[in-house]
Amino acid sequence: MWKKKIAAVLGAAFFTGSLIFSSTASAYIINVGMEDLAAQEKKAADTDKKEMKEKKAVPEKKTEQQKPAAQQSQKAEKKPESKGNTPEMERLQDKKDNASMKASENKTANEPKKRMEEKMATEPKMLKAPAQEKHGNSPKILAQEKSKEASKPAENTSAKKNKGNTKERFQEIFRDNSFIYSMDTQSARYIPIPNRQDKMIDVWVKLIPNTFSDGDTNAGKYYLEHYYINPKTQQIQFLCELEVTGRPSNAIKERSYSSQNWENLVPGSVEDDIYHAVVKKVKSSSGVGGAMSPSVKDMLDDYLNIAI
Repeated sequence: MWKKKIAAVLGAAFFTGSLIFSSTASAYIINVGMEDLAAQEKKAADTDKKEMKEKKAVPEKKTEQQKPAAQQSQKAEKKPESKGNTPEMERLQDKKDNASMKASENKTANEPKKRMEEKMATEPKMLKAPAQEKHGNSPKILAQEKSKEASKPAENTSAKKNKGNTKERFQEIFRDNSFIYSMDTQSARYIPIPNRQDKMIDVWVKLIPNTFSDGDTNAGKYYLEHYYINPKTQQIQFLCELEVTGRPSNAIKERSYSSQNWENLVPGSVEDDIYHAVVKKVKSSSGVGGAMSPSVKDMLDDYLNIAI
């Protein structure tokens, strides 16, 4: 009996074990199958993507291949076909074209430099050419020109001196309707007043008539008047008058100085105009002899006279 029980227990255990094993095995098989299906689906999706990409790439390649073909056809149209044309000849032609393009570029790049060099070379020549045209190649011409240039300054200086002398001798101080009054600047000077400490101006005035006509017989005639002028007291003293035609004579008669011959100035008179014009000219001129300021001797005499 107990053997039957053991056999029944073992059979039941075996049956349960087989059930458990079959369930686990079936579960494992199901998992593996599901994994395989997922992998196959991924592979199928990848292959589909690759095929789509390849389909897109094929038209692009065709277009790229068509472009060089079109360019080549255009080149073939531009270049006329020749009987003996070969690929080697085409390569040589391309090389020549490239060489010509490079040469033209080099020329355009070097053109500014060449222009600058040409300018630098031509400018000295242009500067030298006028000098050679002026002077020439003969030394005699140069010597003559130098001698002329040296003689010109001497002539100019002599002419200027002569003009300066004529201007310095008699200078116009004023004019009216009848005469032109000029002062002799060479003889004008300060001289002491007799019996006084002051000084007076000794001056000659030239009177040229300004009403001469072209056919007048008195043309060339003028007058010389001699005056003493006292700037301190504003007085004038007339000494003489000469009527001159040509050059004056030194043999003249004039009255001597006298303190009673001093004349006060009448406003608007000829003597008034002569006085003011001479005083102004003497003050502005440095060539007038004498001086208005008293000397040391005069100062000592004044001091001694006061002391006495």
